[in-house]
Amino acid sequence: MRNKFLAAAAQAAPAFLNLEVCLDIACHWIEKAGKQGVKVLVFPETWLPGYPVWLDNIPNITQWDYLPAKEIFARLVDNSPEINSPAVDRLCVAAAEANRTW
Repeated sequence: MRNKFLAAAAQAAPAFLNLEVCLDIACHWIEKAGKQGVKVLVFPETWLPGYPVWLDNIPNITQWDYLPAKEIFARLVDNSPEINSPAVDRLCVAAAEANRTW
């Protein structure tokens, strides 16, 4: 017999280049999904910390001209979660709590 479960895709905007606010948003949606019986919730690729839209326009990054390119990439890295980090731990705790809600 096959086990069935409810899966969902999160369609929520991230807080671009703001890891802490992205985590708040993700945890909110994880909690909400858990209350609705969702067992697997997926977020889009690069949702944390947001899609680096300037990559599509390199070398023409005119919308970011006020920041040197290295500073932009530094902000991207600074707001990207690492595998073994408090950010990922927070997501794991939210998922575990959501799993207990149904």
